[in-house]
Amino acid sequence: MPDIVVIGGGLTGLACALEAQRSGAVVTLLDAGDEPGGNLRTAIVDDAAGRWRLDLGPNSFGDGAADLMSLVRAVGLEGELVPAGETAGKTRYLFRDGRVQPVPASPPSFLTSSILPLGARLRLMTEPFRRASRPDAPEETLAQFCDRRLGRMARLKLLTPVVSGIYAGDPEQLGAESAFPAMIALEREHGSLVRAAIKGSGPPQRGRLQTFTDGLQALPRAIAATLTDAYRGGCRATRLERIGDSGDTRWRIHTDDGRPPLDTQHVVLATPAGVIARLVQEHAPAVATELAAIEYAPMNVVHVGVRNEDAGALPEAFGFLVPRDEGLRILGALFSSVLFTGRAPHGHALVTIFTGGALDPGAATLADADVLDYVLADLRTALGGSWKPALTRVTRWPRAIPQYVVGHKDRLTRIETAMQGLPGVTLLGNWRGGIAMPNCAREGADAARKIAQTAAV
Repeated sequence: MPDIVVIGGGLTGLACALEAQRSGAVVTLLDAGDEPGGNLRTAIVDDAAGRWRLDLGPNSFGDGAADLMSLVRAVGLEGELVPAGETAGKTRYLFRDGRVQPVPASPPSFLTSSILPLGARLRLMTEPFRRASRPDAPEETLAQFCDRRLGRMARLKLLTPVVSGIYAGDPEQLGAESAFPAMIALEREHGSLVRAAIKGSGPPQRGRLQTFTDGLQALPRAIAATLTDAYRGGCRATRLERIGDSGDTRWRIHTDDGRPPLDTQHVVLATPAGVIARLVQEHAPAVATELAAIEYAPMNVVHVGVRNEDAGALPEAFGFLVPRDEGLRILGALFSSVLFTGRAPHGHALVTIFTGGALDPGAATLADADVLDYVLADLRTALGGSWKPALTRVTRWPRAIPQYVVGHKDRLTRIETAMQGLPGVTLLGNWRGGIAMPNCAREGADAARKIAQTAAV
């Protein structure tokens, strides 16, 4: 009987299983997918031009995240790290007034930039004098918070594209504290975001952006290989059965791979919210209802490879984002081959484009040809060049990113309270602990350490 059964082969579940195994626990990880990694997917395409490396979901991570880098070291991937170019990794662009423009890197240069109209820049200067909200005030939407502190124009031209790039979300629906709790904490502590920045406070530094030689899926593959027989791919958990009474509860996990059920005292459910809702419905219907209500935004990730002469002038930058009223349909683009070496064959460029999200869900229903038509047109408008493609690929994520809408933090509290009736069951996933790779790695490792501390495993 395994000490711990982890259900879910994304980064969170893999990190939890590996940390538990390293602590001495007997672990089994069940992954419904044929490959480990969840939405960490990499496609390697060889054609007449050479080799292309396409990350189909997330595309990079910062090496300032301790738990994530610990995972990298634990599975021997340090030598496969590929750092972002020094300039490209620090430079962002925004599509404004018919062209891509660099986003200023410091407050003084920001105030002299044309990224925002003069009136909006003057409005920003008043931010330190704006009154902070009361700690007991109802949660604001992200749009309300930004309008109050920075002004409506800053929200439309800066916040909305940034939020589209992170959450594929709508600032008028996302909760300010649910989605960006560190930002709300800065306002409460310092009374102003600008004053907090002047004092050197702010979110933790991400470190230098990194990928791996053969893309981000190298990490989940290496973790699964390290787990050896503890990793069971292509194995879907179909039912969670409770065995015993409240004083001696065990859990029996039924699967669809024809093998006998697994009994254990500790179950970690590290899957999308809807999958967990199905598994706990029998035992905790209130939890299942809360989980089923969590919304996800759809996303298309589009890769376009071209010869250098057809790509226009790609700047030394991470990529660019697009405000919603600037005439382009795409949310933004990542200059993959500028950012990291080895993403495109010699003499070629690779760009990764993001489209859809909560503000354009209809993009997810279009045919590939229609998506490519407007993607290529938008690239020509933004960057110049013919963009006659040598390679194209459209990857669809119907439920790409969980939306931390207003009240999401309260929903998590209700779930946590209701879970007290399910001893030995831990819920994890990017629907609760943050959506980025470092969040997933930290949440998975923390859960394994907590189980080891509270149980004799």
